[in-house]
Amino acid sequence: MGVEFNDAPLDFAALFGRDAPVTLEIGFGMGASLVAMAKAKPEQNFLGIEVHSPGVGACLASAEEEGVQNLRVMCHDAVEVLHTMIPDNSLNMVQLFFPDPWHKARHNKRRIVQPPFAELVKSKLKLGGVFHMATDWGSLCRAYAGSHVLAGRLS
Repeated sequence: MGVEFNDAPLDFAALFGRDAPVTLEIGFGMGASLVAMAKAKPEQNFLGIEVHSPGVGACLASAEEEGVQNLRVMCHDAVEVLHTMIPDNSLNMVQLFFPDPWHKARHNKRRIVQPPFAELVKSKLKLGGVFHMATDWGSLCRAYAGSHVLAGRLS
C-alpha cells in the first residue's frame, strides 16, 4: 500500500491493479477519514500524500485492519509528487482538508494554496474533476474565496 517517491509518473491502473476513478488527498493526518472514504467507496481508487511519517504508518495500519484494498499512500511533499509523479488530466478529485493556515502575515508564503498550486491542481484534474478544500479558519476561507488564488482557475 505504500508508494515510494521517484521521478517516474504513476500508472494508476498498474498501481491499483484496475482502472477506476482516482481521488488524491493531500495531508491526510492520521488517515482515519481517508481510510473510511476508501472503505465506503470500493469502486474508486484513493491515493493519500502526507509528510508526517507517523500519520502514514497509522493510515497503513488502519487500512490493513479494515481490509481496504483501494488505497495507496505516500510519505513525501505533495507539491513535488504532483509535479513529478501525477500525470496531467488523471485525477477525478483532489481533497485538501484543513491545511495549515499559516495565519501570521509573515508566514503567508508557506500556505500550500497559492496561485501556482491552484494551476498545478487544475492541470492534474480530469475535465469535470473536483478540487474539494475545507478550512476551519474563517479568515483563511474569506481570503481564498475573495482572492485571485482560486478564482478563474478552478470552479
